[in-house]
Amino acid sequence: MYVKDLFDPRFDGRIKNLEEEPRYLDPKKRRIMFYRSNLWLHSQRVLGHVSYIAPTLEVAYGNKFDMRKARAIAAVHDDYELIVGDILLQEKEAMSPDEEKILREKEIMAARKMVERYGETVDGYSYFELMLAAIDKNCLEAKVVSLCDKFDAGGEAWHEVHAGNNYFLKPAGGKNRRNGGYVSRIRARFEDFPELIPLLDYKSDMFWPRERDWDEVCWNGGLHTEKTIMEDSGYPPYEHWKKSVAKSTSNFHLVHQVEFMPTFSISRLRHNVYSGLLSLKRRLSSPSQKTT
Repeated sequence: MYVKDLFDPRFDGRIKNLEEEPRYLDPKKRRIMFYRSNLWLHSQRVLGHVSYIAPTLEVAYGNKFDMRKARAIAAVHDDYELIVGDILLQEKEAMSPDEEKILREKEIMAARKMVERYGETVDGYSYFELMLAAIDKNCLEAKVVSLCDKFDAGGEAWHEVHAGNNYFLKPAGGKNRRNGGYVSRIRARFEDFPELIPLLDYKSDMFWPRERDWDEVCWNGGLHTEKTIMEDSGYPPYEHWKKSVAKSTSNFHLVHQVEFMPTFSISRLRHNVYSGLLSLKRRLSSPSQKTT
């Protein structure tokens, strides 16, 4: 199911607007993202992740979980960002309680404007209430969508690192480039929302990312092809992400590079310096290079 299948023709302009909003774009830092997605593609992927785990949700929650509602929330969970903008997660995490309150008020106002712009219902549900659920995570369905949202962001970062893009080492694994970043953020969803814990009985390999040496992954990485994305990376969460994305939106965006390192730039220089330092680190740590 594609996101657009949930909407009537009045929402057609929304798709174009979402396509024009890039993901992971930090105005303070020009971070190259080889396979940059947009809010429209992200919405389809999050809906796809919810559908991907549908059998697990049925076993874990039975009739307590409304799959149709979850899909509708996933479809619109970032719509209000067309007005307030895509605020980076690290900025949200650094906000004070007062700043969080102000942001919530802005997001709710934006949600109301989206209703005025496009319409009141999505697949039989109140468009505003669906966006409010995404903002407040006020029901089980919204909490599952939030988990899938973080999972998709993690997958995007891991995909970049597997392509050799060192700019995504911090999002992938944090400051130590091992067990922080989205490795810890995805796990944190289960602390924030204990209702999600039953999912770990069935999908721990997908939603409980383990520590990994992302420096090593980046060093051994290379641009993706139709062949390489079919190879097992040895990291189950990333493998689930690739399978879910391929099922919901095809492999095209996984291999179609949209941004490139400039031939002469600070970005290229930083990338080369990092690669050189990592190469030296590997050589010094290699047993064959050690003296006795």
